[in-house]
Amino acid sequence: MKRILVIEPDAAMQEAYKSALADQPYEVCIATSGAEGYELYSQAETHLLFIELKLPDDDGVETMRKIREDGMELMVAVVTGHAAEFLPDITSMQVDNLGFDLFHKPISEDQIRSIAGKTIGQ
Repeated sequence: MKRILVIEPDAAMQEAYKSALADQPYEVCIATSGAEGYELYSQAETHLLFIELKLPDDDGVETMRKIREDGMELMVAVVTGHAAEFLPDITSMQVDNLGFDLFHKPISEDQIRSIAGKTIGQ
């Protein structure tokens, strides 16, 4: 079974991910902070990461960089309502070829399912 990690501090968005992916053939793990997300990432192979850039303990950019430094290949979907605030970081991540797709909030459950299906399949 393919594993999806969601790093999202907002409870309503966490529920949207859970609801969108509940009937899909994925293991879904939810983290509310970068540190918790990195810990979950370290525990098992992850195929897709949904991440918000504005996190309570650090920013999602640093969490993404730590994950990428580990060398594991995974798809990353940055889903944020703070793209303008993180524009220099987003540009830097693109220059560093960190490999991610950027999506702006709000995002629907249909979009979540579509991203997962197109990115990692069934």
